[in-house]
Amino acid sequence: KHGLFVNKILRACINGTCPDHRFEMLDPHVDQNRAHFVCIMYLNDLSTPPEDPAGSTILFNQTFPEAGLPECCDVADPEVMKNFTIAHEIHPQKGTILCFGGNTYHTIRPPKNGDYRFVAVFNFV
Repeated sequence: KHGLFVNKILRACINGTCPDHRFEMLDPHVDQNRAHFVCIMYLNDLSTPPEDPAGSTILFNQTFPEAGLPECCDVADPEVMKNFTIAHEIHPQKGTILCFGGNTYHTIRPPKNGDYRFVAVFNFV
C-alpha cells in the first residue's frame, strides 16, 4: 500500500518515556549512521489533546550526513540545535504508524501530566 518493503530488520525495540518537565525536547538523533528506514508504532494514547505538543514526535528538516555533523548519532550541542528546523510534529495516537527515512534527525517532546509514552520502533532496510 505504501511502497515500503522490509528486507532486513536492523533493530526493533519498545521505548517508554516518562514525564519530564526539565526539557522542551530530547536530543535530536538518527538511529543508525547508515541508510535505513524507521517505523514508529504508537502503543498508547496520551491524556493531552492533539494540539498540545507533549509526547509528540518531531521530524527535522536536517538529515545525516548532510547536516555536516560528525558520525555520532545524537546532537546535544545547543549551538548546532539552534539551526535545526522542524519539518513535522506528530501527536501520538494509539495504533498509528509513522515511517520515515532513517537519515532524518528526529526526537520527541517528553509527555506531561503523569502520562507515559510507549512506542515500538523498527529500523530496517
